Amino acid sequence: MSTPRYSFTALVAVVGAATAHAARNTSTFAPQSLSSLASTGYRDSSFNGTGFEASEGYAEGTVNNQNGWTGFANLGANDASTVGTGGNPGQALRLTKNAQSAQGAFLGGFSPIFSNPSRRTMQVDVRIDDSGGSNYFFSGATVSSPIPGEPNATLFVVNFDYRGTIYVGQNTAGALTFVNTGINWARNTWKTVSVELTQTGINYRYDGQSFNAGFLNPTLGNSGLLEQAVLYSDNYQDAGAGSISGGANPAAGYFDNLALIPAPSTALLFLALFAPRRRG
Repeated sequence: MSTPRYSFTALVAVVGAATAHAARNTSTFAPQSLSSLASTGYRDSSFNGTGFEASEGYAEGTVNNQNGWTGFANLGANDASTVGTGGNPGQALRLTKNAQSAQGAFLGGFSPIFSNPSRRTMQVDVRIDDSGGSNYFFSGATVSSPIPGEPNATLFVVNFDYRGTIYVGQNTAGALTFVNTGINWARNTWKTVSVELTQTGINYRYDGQSFNAGFLNPTLGNSGLLEQAVLYSDNYQDAGAGSISGGANPAAGYFDNLALIPAPSTALLFLALFAPRRRG
């Protein structure tokens, strides 16, 4: 099995300040705390997700400072983390190459703080129109619940690896690593990825395919609140063969329909199990 571009040791934490650069296929970049930026996130008493639509107040252009979203520290004047067309449907967050930043610079956006972090499942739609270029990441963080002295507020990271499979972060006996799920991400096709925190670990699901992994942060474990989403790439869009769709479309990753999903109530589970079945 080939080695991912990054080991997981730093990626759990480097998301926060987002100033580190990494050489391709190496793991030589220094950890930084996600909470250093996540804790300054905009708190929105009504935010439970978004489709990045104009009806929600989103305009085409940089996502930074739109409706409580925060761009990465090294986004530069020509931010390539933009709200634009190509969504599922309508508008979406589009991550393309930022020529002002080096390859390996993490670029993207931090969501506002969710209003109901007690919900245990976060999901988002993703479409990757990038052939062999950048990695694209979906991460969830806690802001309120890190224990004193705990530097890492990241609860999960899903890596849509540039070679075509999905990796997830896992903590095994204190070692942070990326695990290859063996699940291929669909090329230039919208699919939904969901991440559920349970009492014993993390359940990942992509287009009906599931993969379970242990906690990234055993000190937080199931007590960590899913309060913020982080959507980003490593700015390698120009390293591959370009967009999968071709034409004038740039190599890019798209995220849409971000949401926190409430757990079904006991009553709903009862109805689902014991409701009378309709005869054909």
